Amino acid sequence: MKKAILTLFVALICFSVYGQSNDGTETKQSKKDKITNNRQKCRSLYIALSGGFNNNTGIVGVNADWSVADHFALEAGGGFSTWGEKLYIGGKYFLKPCHLGWAFGTGITYNTGISDFHDNLETIDGDTEPVDLKLYSQTNMLLAVYRYWNLGKGSSRFYLELGYSISFSSDKFTQIDGTPISDNSTRAINLTSPGGLIAAIGFSFGVK
Repeated sequence: MKKAILTLFVALICFSVYGQSNDGTETKQSKKDKITNNRQKCRSLYIALSGGFNNNTGIVGVNADWSVADHFALEAGGGFSTWGEKLYIGGKYFLKPCHLGWAFGTGITYNTGISDFHDNLETIDGDTEPVDLKLYSQTNMLLAVYRYWNLGKGSSRFYLELGYSISFSSDKFTQIDGTPISDNSTRAINLTSPGGLIAAIGFSFGVK
């Protein structure tokens, strides 16, 4: 009898240990499955529409966002700006996987300029007159911080961008017709050239 009780007791301990081992394995496996499922929901390619002040792709633009790693993405796109067409290429580092939350980015932008820009500006005579300017192409480097949020349960995202754009071009424009413009007008044109504070908003849609 004692042997039978001892055998049953040992058997119960073995089953208990085996059961705990299985529970641990299932928990780890479920965690792995959850991570895998979350990663499967992540998208490797997004198409983004954005706009704003000194926005990467202009006042209104579109770009492709390609996820090359859990926390890294490459971007390229273009759009329209007050300084001609605008092109952009850059990259971002995300603090969270699936490219959500906070991100830090850098890149290069190129504005084509406008060969024959017409406007009414203050001249050296003190009058406001029509003049013609040539806006030179501009190349800039940007540094920015982004914040991404999911939209609903799908793969769409909403984001805000705040940063600074630094111009590599010293020559901004030249006047090609009309009475010479005043210093005030010159400063105003220089201020509107690409560069300075970046404040933008955008929406991106996962396609792959």
